[in-house]
Amino acid sequence: MAASNISGIVSGMDSGAIIDALKGVKEIQIQKLVAQKKGIESQISKVGTIKSGMKDLTDFLEDFSTDDQVIAYSGTSSDEDVLTVSTSSGTLPGNYDIEVTSLAEIEKNRGDAFATTTGEVTAGTLTLTVKDDDPVEVEITDGMTLSQVADAINASDAEVFASLINDGTNYFLQVSAKESGHVIGGDPNDAIIIEENYTGSAGSQLNLTQVTAASNATLTLDGLPVESTTNNVSEVLEGVTLELKELGSVKVTVEPDKSKTKENLEEFVSKFNEAFIPISRELKVTQDTDYKSSL
Repeated sequence: MAASNISGIVSGMDSGAIIDALKGVKEIQIQKLVAQKKGIESQISKVGTIKSGMKDLTDFLEDFSTDDQVIAYSGTSSDEDVLTVSTSSGTLPGNYDIEVTSLAEIEKNRGDAFATTTGEVTAGTLTLTVKDDDPVEVEITDGMTLSQVADAINASDAEVFASLINDGTNYFLQVSAKESGHVIGGDPNDAIIIEENYTGSAGSQLNLTQVTAASNATLTLDGLPVESTTNNVSEVLEGVTLELKELGSVKVTVEPDKSKTKENLEEFVSKFNEAFIPISRELKVTQDTDYKSSL
């Protein structure tokens, strides 16, 4: 049967035109809603941009709230072969005469010679005490090789490094402290205390003995004696770290760094503008302002 289109036969009205008109009205309403949706999405995006800028400014100001965080300082050494100077927040200006009289060193211990790295070590335990840390026990089981004992020491919680050294003929287990120095006021020989307790009968004992004693760094600052367990001395001057290189005398100067202070202020201006320019842009009304998408 052929399709037919009946319009207005009974009533005399053009029902097709009416339907098209109603569809047109709905399409206009949909277009308005779509435009409104796009405007709201644009507003949400702009609010997000403003919130992000304000958060960045707030985070920046948390580290920009005191004079020493705004005014930067730099330190210089008259002889950087002896020591170098770095500064951080809390630094105060000053001039100092410093004499480095000793450098911090790590303690090293070395065992007896083994012909190969696979040489068997007598079973037992090593007890390692580093400075004032709790003792750490390393178990040596039957059949463990020199290389395996080094691995076991490195896998333990002891603050030491174990390595194997070859002199061209034999291998030696060496145990070194991870950090330099010893307890201030204590015995330098106590930087590492090693107790060997052997229970097996096969293999060879390590017999570790000290080959390098620990030492602390010492210096005088304007005649005041200072002792440090490391060569990075950061507690003698507020906000200043002295990295000791070798023995000698230097003059250290800490003064305001105009260039860095300028950078700090420029960064503040940049963060401020990033936060408030979008707000200013949205509050400004012109003849081209789109009220549907602007704030």
